[in-house]
Amino acid sequence: MWYLSLIIVASILLIGAWTRWIRLEQLSTAWLGLVALFMVGVPWLRRRFSAGSPIAVSPLAWLFVAVAVFGLVSFAVSVHRGATLQELLKLMGLLGMFLFALTSAGSEDRLHTLSWVLFGASVVAMAGCILLYVLSPRVATGPIASLAHALVVRDAGGRLCAFFSYPNALAGFLILPLCIGVGMFAFGRRGLERLLGLAGTVVLMSALVLTGSRGGMIVAAGVLLMLPVAGWLCRCVSNRQMAHVAVAYGVVAVMVAVSIAVPVSRTRVWKPLVQRFVAVVQEVSQGQATTGGSLGGRLQMFRDLGPYLRAYPVLGSGLGTYSSVYMKFRSQLFFATDPHSLLVKSLAEGGILGFLLELSMIAVLLWLGFRAARLSSNKALTIAVVVGIAGTLIHSCFDIDSMFYVFGVVPAILLGSCAGLTMQAGASFWVLGRPVRRAASPVPGAKHVKISRPRSRKGVPTTGLVVLGLAAVVFALATSAEACFVAGLRRAPASMSAWSLPREFTVAQGLNPLDARYPLQAAASARSIARVVPATLAVTYRDQAKESYQRAISLDPLNPAVQIQYAQFLYEVGDRGAVEVFRQLTTLDPIDPGTWTSLAHAHIVFNHNPALAEQAIDQARRLDPTYYDIANVTGQIALDKGDVGAAEAAFRQSVKSNPSQQIGWSGLVEVQRETGVQGKLVAALFDASVNAQDGSAFAAELRRLAPVAQWTSPAAGTSVVPGGTVALAWNVTGIASSLEYQTIYAAPAKGDWILVADGLKPSARSLTWQVPAAIPSGPCRLLVYLRAPKLMAGSDRGWASTAFSSPVQVEQ
Repeated sequence: MWYLSLIIVASILLIGAWTRWIRLEQLSTAWLGLVALFMVGVPWLRRRFSAGSPIAVSPLAWLFVAVAVFGLVSFAVSVHRGATLQELLKLMGLLGMFLFALTSAGSEDRLHTLSWVLFGASVVAMAGCILLYVLSPRVATGPIASLAHALVVRDAGGRLCAFFSYPNALAGFLILPLCIGVGMFAFGRRGLERLLGLAGTVVLMSALVLTGSRGGMIVAAGVLLMLPVAGWLCRCVSNRQMAHVAVAYGVVAVMVAVSIAVPVSRTRVWKPLVQRFVAVVQEVSQGQATTGGSLGGRLQMFRDLGPYLRAYPVLGSGLGTYSSVYMKFRSQLFFATDPHSLLVKSLAEGGILGFLLELSMIAVLLWLGFRAARLSSNKALTIAVVVGIAGTLIHSCFDIDSMFYVFGVVPAILLGSCAGLTMQAGASFWVLGRPVRRAASPVPGAKHVKISRPRSRKGVPTTGLVVLGLAAVVFALATSAEACFVAGLRRAPASMSAWSLPREFTVAQGLNPLDARYPLQAAASARSIARVVPATLAVTYRDQAKESYQRAISLDPLNPAVQIQYAQFLYEVGDRGAVEVFRQLTTLDPIDPGTWTSLAHAHIVFNHNPALAEQAIDQARRLDPTYYDIANVTGQIALDKGDVGAAEAAFRQSVKSNPSQQIGWSGLVEVQRETGVQGKLVAALFDASVNAQDGSAFAAELRRLAPVAQWTSPAAGTSVVPGGTVALAWNVTGIASSLEYQTIYAAPAKGDWILVADGLKPSARSLTWQVPAAIPSGPCRLLVYLRAPKLMAGSDRGWASTAFSSPVQVEQ
């Protein structure tokens, strides 16, 4: 019991501990299942295959065997065997937890104890997270802020997402402990048990509401309504217990009404939740559910299942490979590495055969759960557990993140306990042993018949032990590889500054040569180092990066996320192979206009073939006529033809639609160089330096052509009052000789700009400003314009550059 309780608690805590390293969290928890499998499997092999123990395997046991065989076949046909190996190890861990619960917790008391452990751990965790959720906006520093940041208690939208970093996943997890809490309050036999059940249910319901999950709220409400109905239909809930259920739901309804009546909770919790439900109704009623970022994208993933299943109908693409293949079949630009649906995941990765096996397994296990409820003395409390598991499975069909291992761990343990309960009650489950019967004493006159001693099966237990040993070795190698990979990621910044690749990436590839993520990250590190080292060393790092990219593609050949990085690398280093890789990408991700515009860029740069580039651009236009990079390619083609006016118009359209993109600004700067107008070039360089995602190169060139200002005073956080004074100081670098005069403005957060000084001499570098009495309170920034009309002749402005100061705080 203590070991199963440890697994439940650890599976919850490891989510928070390894949120950033989710695969390591999965393997860490699966190790507990492997140990459990050894604790059950080794004694079972020795006992069942010894002399005098003939066996007959039950249907569920054959189902386990079929799943194991299918897992091996799926590994053989997988499009990315590294991902499939991870899934097989997770399934083996779940099998160990299930069998250990079956043999060690197969009684009603132990089932209820495990339910108590899950419920208690969830309540304690959620109570602490709700406290952090409430305090985190008010406490910016200290241990509370650090813990809230580490557990990610709230997302960017203000929704509770503790441990999971994802509100909908947290809501799905809370369904099962919520049902257990209601069951304890309504069906508990002691007053203290009922009181604790009620208090815990209040905490969990509060956490569920704070997640703001529409699907979680709907499923939780449906499951809680289904609980008494299912109990009554199975004759597990008496009329007296139904009254307790009504009281429990009445208490919850009163608490909800009270929280709605309180202005703070109504404004911060219930109003945003209602708005989310209204948004869903509007999307569906207006026919926009196919383009939304969340609801529409998930509905579209169900629609895209058709072509996916036609490509991999029987065996699927391999367990865990959805993210590698999905983009080839998607019909909307919605990217997700997880299908968010157990149904979609099972059909896509396992095909029809895998789906039928999984459906059969779930049906048999739930049947065993309901049978255990019928055999329990406290039937109602047991069925609350089973209904909670069923509710979690229902929620998983349309809104779940399957990467979180706790969603498999908890049902495996509880259903294993239910199966053990049925076996203890006399129903056969795993093995039907038929020991040889012997007469107590010979009957007088009876003919003596010699009964041969059954032969022992020495080879079978040896084979079983070898299989378990091999599984442990694979587990150890995979976990060690993942640990090395995580260590390499943490050490990568320091290694880059030292111009060396993290050795951990190489070790990880040696321990697990099937996972494409390891060589892909090694390639990314080598590529980053090649950008900063001297040219003599850059060639070596580029060769290492190219070799690693090719290794990653050989392991995961259908994943566009891998191919695009390799193609961008080849384009960056001037390798003509980029054309072929981009062309391959158009088959792996055909609906992304960026794939086609990238191919067009490659045709222009390497093939010098505008006709092929135009064909690619036409396809991009058909997919999205407003895509910004279409204008970049159009501008480049026009520039190659010598049409500077058309090129300038195209690049300006590009940077207007997407101001942060680098290539549009680079094209516009190149156009201004072709015009030969110095003022236009300076204006383009300044705009690029402040708008582009990485404007450092533009800023460096700007300093070689024009004056550039930088504020030295006031310092950040300076407080001023209306009527007071503040010292202003700035430096001017670059070509200061072209500066003719300067203008300074104050830009408060609210209201119009205020002129501080105009016509300042070019040599002026400081000023004392008297703050106006009418200036609005709040943050305020100073802005200096470096005026150079002669330099900027031919452009649409008379200033060469501007600079903002750090904000000062205007007090009342």
